Amino acid sequence: MKKFAFISLAVFAGLLVLLFGAFLFSPWSYNRSAERWELAHEVTVKASPGDVYRYLGNSNNAAKWSVFVNHIRPLNAELVPDGDKGSFRRCFHDSDEQGMQWDEEIIRADSASIRTLSIFNIQRATLQTEGLRTNQVYTPEGSNTRLRFELYYEGSFFQPNRFWKSVIGGYVILPIFKNNMANIARLVEAEQAEKAYSAPGYAAPVTLHIAD
Repeated sequence: MKKFAFISLAVFAGLLVLLFGAFLFSPWSYNRSAERWELAHEVTVKASPGDVYRYLGNSNNAAKWSVFVNHIRPLNAELVPDGDKGSFRRCFHDSDEQGMQWDEEIIRADSASIRTLSIFNIQRATLQTEGLRTNQVYTPEGSNTRLRFELYYEGSFFQPNRFWKSVIGGYVILPIFKNNMANIARLVEAEQAEKAYSAPGYAAPVTLHIAD
């Protein structure tokens, strides 16, 4: 009996050490200015904040840039323009809409500055939680945009039903953020280049070939 109790205690202690180690090296970090724990990533986009803001406000574009979401369906576009404050949308992981899905409400939309999404009603997720929010922050850098995604909780990060799920999930979410944002930069820049090429008066560069 004592041996069994010792083994159980050792296993429990080992799990605590593993969880602490996972948290210590996790991609979550403390944002002192916002006074919260968050998972964040930044990328530079060679386009204006307004152009990047408009691109991400169009739910149809998610099918192009997201490596996780198959498609997004606006739920009240007849009342609130897609991407504006007060708009609701449903995100689907699978094309047949039978897998993981969740709803988002845009609770803040300051044009070309920041957009905040409240995430709720998560269905069929391996690590299911509530109270998540995402900021899309658009900071001008000359003629470019520094785009930052921030995932965080409304309320305490250390609630028992949140903490361990977030620590584990962070290792999955950060690579998704990185891939998504790289795709956003590439697609927005390609869109801007296409607009420039089709603009009236645009003169394509001429390459001269000088024979030897």
